[in-house]
Amino acid sequence: MRQLLTAVNDTNPITIELPGFSEQVLQDESLLFSFLLRLLVANYDTSTEKITIAKAILFLDTAFTNDVQQLLQNFFVDFKLKQDESSFLESFYYLVIVLIYLEFISVDVTGFLEFSISMSAFKEENFNTDPVFKSLQKFLTEKAKSYPKLLNSTTMGTMLNALFFFLLDHNVQIKPLKINVQYTKNFYAANMIIQSLQDVFGSAITFSDRIDLADFIISDSYENAEALQGDFFLFNNIFNPQDWFSLLGSVLQQIYGKTFYKTLHHDCVAKYR
Repeated sequence: MRQLLTAVNDTNPITIELPGFSEQVLQDESLLFSFLLRLLVANYDTSTEKITIAKAILFLDTAFTNDVQQLLQNFFVDFKLKQDESSFLESFYYLVIVLIYLEFISVDVTGFLEFSISMSAFKEENFNTDPVFKSLQKFLTEKAKSYPKLLNSTTMGTMLNALFFFLLDHNVQIKPLKINVQYTKNFYAANMIIQSLQDVFGSAITFSDRIDLADFIISDSYENAEALQGDFFLFNNIFNPQDWFSLLGSVLQQIYGKTFYKTLHHDCVAKYR
């Protein structure tokens, strides 16, 4: 345990200094306090620091850390998640922090954490999270046979389910909304629209010259074929702030309804997988 907590505290370290305590006691208290801060304070470490800590823990090459790494690799493969080094290491940071807590720390801090999977707001909106959580529970139950020390009756609870829901959510790649711009009143307006939307929505959108492949069509006229699958937005005047306000709102609705995965009344498993 001291070895694990030292690997955590080597980056962005904390040292407690109090009179009347031995050096070893203060070192151990510093390690524990440092670890609990990671568990309780959002983004105490930057993304770069999280990756550095993950690498330091993996470098220990213990049975525990190797099992956590393998469990996470199984998770990425089973749920078909894009596995680049940064996303995997940051996910490892979150997973190993929780598993260290569940496996080794006896201090109960769950009163300070929220990880309920049946929030009242979801019930009011008829948001069916069951398919996602059942899929995650099935994964954890199956992996408990391979990793009995990690996934046992003590650790297999709401906190771990909620963590894997976060890891799934954290690593889902959003499918960009395909937009086609047809603007004829002047030769530069289309480029202005494209650049302005890109500035606001970034990688959540992409642009296509193929109007028949677009999810959303922006035009200054009603001359569009009824057979087109994309929704149509009439953008009348690039110099009118209200037209821009309406356009941004419409694009946001399109992203949420067509490509975002936290939507209501949808098959969540299909969105996540």
